[in-house]
Amino acid sequence: MTTFHQISRQNLECPICLTLFNHPRSLTCSHIFCTNCLQRIFQAQPVEQAIKCPICRKETPLPGGDVSKLQTNVPLSSMVDEVKTRSPTCTVCEMNEKSPAVSYCQDCGKYLCKLCETSHSTWKPFSNHEKVDMTEVLSGKVSLKRRCKCKKHPNDDEECFCTGCREYVCLRCGMLGHLQAGHQIEEAAIHEEKLMKNIKELQESVKSKKTTLENYIDFIETQRKEITNMLSKLIDDIGKTYDEYMQLLSASREALECQVQRWSEKFEKKLQVMEEESRQTVRNMNAMEELVSTGVKVPLEKDALFANNTLCENLKSFLGREV
Repeated sequence: MTTFHQISRQNLECPICLTLFNHPRSLTCSHIFCTNCLQRIFQAQPVEQAIKCPICRKETPLPGGDVSKLQTNVPLSSMVDEVKTRSPTCTVCEMNEKSPAVSYCQDCGKYLCKLCETSHSTWKPFSNHEKVDMTEVLSGKVSLKRRCKCKKHPNDDEECFCTGCREYVCLRCGMLGHLQAGHQIEEAAIHEEKLMKNIKELQESVKSKKTTLENYIDFIETQRKEITNMLSKLIDDIGKTYDEYMQLLSASREALECQVQRWSEKFEKKLQVMEEESRQTVRNMNAMEELVSTGVKVPLEKDALFANNTLCENLKSFLGREV
């Protein structure tokens, strides 16, 4: 009989990371995944307001891209916690009281206690089987390779794969049901080998694409640095050109100021001469006016009359000059 622990571990694993659910959350389609797995799915898709289920491809609204707002599957979390606290028991022993498992055979798909592990190692057909320690299994470092049991034939492993139904089946179901329905059946190992090949090809494509993008990013960074250096040099050149023109303008300003200063001094001298000449003219006019004004004081006779007439003529002549 299958123990509660084995049933739980087979049904409590995330279909993405293949480990026990870690903070399981449900989508609207009822499929359940780890919170971190859903976050990675959301980050890798172009849709910004919804998350697409990787199983049925139905979209679940996700405003703001916050996966933590999805409904937490509390019963499933409780079952996972209970499974983590239990130690697996041997699935080979036929005794009622099962012994604790110390290892797991990846080829047989069985948990082994210490005694069964020793017997398993001594059997020649099983000598090359891959066994992993239970501490690595419980810590999550190693994923278990195991075949599920057929629901119709509980004693048979699902060792075949129906490409039409996209599901694993046991040999009897494959022969009696799927082949008669016209479906194509292949060994599970062959299907998994094809799947691994496809995954490796995708990984190589991702690696090549990443290399191309990284080279493109390096090119962009190089261009950014060159543009930054060019702009920095351009700013320096502008500053130097500005300083040179400012020096030239400063020199031109000094030359113009000197020239204006010389013109100012020259004009000042001329204006001083003109002012002095005008003042001298005013003084001369005053003197001639005084000389002529004696003629209004008393009647003039003989020489005085001739002298006054001469002075008046000189004053008229003087007044006729252009200033």
